[in-house]
Amino acid sequence: MQNTIHGLIKKRGEIAGQHKVALKAADALKADLDAIDRALVLCGYQDDPKRA
Repeated sequence: MQNTIHGLIKKRGEIAGQHKVALKAADALKADLDAIDRALVLCGYQDDPKRA
């Protein structure tokens, strides 16, 4: 049973690391979308960019 627990703890750590990386990637994508939305407004776009 000790090997199973150790393996699960190790796997959990790996997945937690992947989750952290995915959250950073999602944050970067959100920042990119926000920047594009601001650029659209500066260029005179008047519709909601989220609906385009």
